[in-house]
Amino acid sequence: MEASTTLAAVASVARRMHEGHDAAHDFAHVERVRRLAASLAGEDENLLPRADAWLAEVAALLHDIKDYKQGYADGDTEIEARSILKEVGVEAQATEDILYAISECGFKKSLPHSDGRPPAHARPPSERASALRDILNDADLLDAIGAIGVARCFAFGGKRDRLLYNPDGPDNDGDGEALTQEAYAQRSQGQSYSLDHFGEKLFKLKALMRTKAGAARATQRHDFMVAFVQQFKAEREGRA
Repeated sequence: MEASTTLAAVASVARRMHEGHDAAHDFAHVERVRRLAASLAGEDENLLPRADAWLAEVAALLHDIKDYKQGYADGDTEIEARSILKEVGVEAQATEDILYAISECGFKKSLPHSDGRPPAHARPPSERASALRDILNDADLLDAIGAIGVARCFAFGGKRDRLLYNPDGPDNDGDGEALTQEAYAQRSQGQSYSLDHFGEKLFKLKALMRTKAGAARATQRHDFMVAFVQQFKAEREGRA
């Protein structure tokens, strides 16, 4: 298949698989990550050749299918993605590179385990796989911060019937908190407060950028969130 035909086929499947998802994890999120991945790949051809840039878009389209936040088991994303890539005719090496990028994607993958084991990171099967990982990582995390990140945070909180903040205080700013993969997965399914999500996760994402272009964008988005939280607290406390 031509790249454009393959992208259209993958997008069609991904759109269908995201039907009914909450506004923080719907197909609109996937489309934004796809656009960011294409943009980041286009800014640095030394990172990923122009001819391979479409693979970053494929990875973005598939990065959230059958995700654990929707009740699926770890590894289900990669299993389903492999099936889709085979169905649309993506060649073997490109498939392995895309699956590697997807398997390494996400904030949870950066956290240690509850038993003290460090996060496990597989060896990239190729230089292209490493580049796809970096691009997808930054594209996905960028969509979690900034103005869109604020909107997604409260949209997800509303879906989970979470209060905006802890009325009894204090806020959880994440300082000194040793968050683990297991605790994070459990927390995403349980009850907490939307405002606490900034300290627990969102303020930490700027440091996880892997590309220069991603880091530059993350700084702007991070600063927006810091200003938002400051204003939020001032209004909550009657100071603004």
